[in-house]
Amino acid sequence: MPITTTKTCTGCFACVNICPHTCISVITDEEGFYYPHINTDTCVNCNLCNLVCTKEQLKQVKYPAIILGCRVIKDSDLNSSSSGGMFGLFATAFLKSGGRIFAARFNEENKVYHDEIKDLSELAFYRRSKYSQSYLGDVFKRVKDRLKDGIRVLFVGTPCQVAGLLAFLRKSYPTLYCIDFVCHGVPSPGVWKEYLKTLGPGISNISFRDKETGWPNYSFSYIQDNVKHRQTASQNPYMRGFLHDLYLRPSCYDCKFKGFTSGADITMSDFWGVWKNHPKWNDQRGAGVLAINSNKGEQLLKMIDKKEYEEVDVTVQQAYIDYNCSAYKCAPHNPKREIFFSRYGKEPLVPLIMELSKDPILVQIKNIISKIKHKIGIKACYQALKYSFSFINKKIHGK
Repeated sequence: MPITTTKTCTGCFACVNICPHTCISVITDEEGFYYPHINTDTCVNCNLCNLVCTKEQLKQVKYPAIILGCRVIKDSDLNSSSSGGMFGLFATAFLKSGGRIFAARFNEENKVYHDEIKDLSELAFYRRSKYSQSYLGDVFKRVKDRLKDGIRVLFVGTPCQVAGLLAFLRKSYPTLYCIDFVCHGVPSPGVWKEYLKTLGPGISNISFRDKETGWPNYSFSYIQDNVKHRQTASQNPYMRGFLHDLYLRPSCYDCKFKGFTSGADITMSDFWGVWKNHPKWNDQRGAGVLAINSNKGEQLLKMIDKKEYEEVDVTVQQAYIDYNCSAYKCAPHNPKREIFFSRYGKEPLVPLIMELSKDPILVQIKNIISKIKHKIGIKACYQALKYSFSFINKKIHGK
């Protein structure tokens, strides 16, 4: 009997990890996403896979009581992060305390997958955002093994991955800590693999959120033949397709884990709107928001030396409602998604993405205004636009 459908399956691998007879394998569908496949010849109908499936877990939005704007003080740590650099502080403190961490990294072929961090020397591989759904493999089993051995574990993943892990474990572990993040949606690993082919061989040091062009105006970058290549997110084909929701996982358009319902102890995100709500940090270097969702979340925060980061109280309105609605809203379904996948694999990828991710002229103008506003401030942006319209009006009417 099918565990779930393509519209509800998040690809969390809870069912794969729970199966006592290894009857469930992972297959990749025509869109490039991971799905469970049951071998009916060896399945004994124990129903454990259905018991741990998160497809029905829908809870009411509950905003956290503690919300902080945060960013690290050390320049090198801030520059090597996608937002405010807080993951590095949590990870460093946790490893030094003897714990283990499971998070996402690239393998040799630049596939994104979850693995275990055992030592500080490995931490650099796990920094920064990675915009492709990670392959979890047997990570949930390994987390459980560490917990049973009395080792503290920090799991970092998407809200659906955190929910999947907690469902798999089927009981509370006082030594397990979970961090998720405000998630726009997960793009197809298959599309990512195909896009990498268009870049050619020898790709390394990939960054989806390179800050050299500024934090709000971040870039996609990589190194090839000792040369760094960089495009802003609005120019890079892969990022354009991702941000236009062309190849998100089907379940992302009806996500059950919006509104801080995954069970994570801390939820991380960008501090969008910092230019208005905390202008002191509006220096293009990045800032983040931490939502402390539980007592364990407070414990994690206390593990970090307060001398290593700055913090400021922010409201739900400032952190999420005004500038980061992905915290509580699903990505809108793009009707061009079906067009994309009907042509995917049949024609060159980059021209296909660029064709289907063109913005209407009004959206282009709005984006330009938004970038100017981030750089020079709201008041200065208003004055510049007022002057520009006045100048255009005079030219038109000859005044």
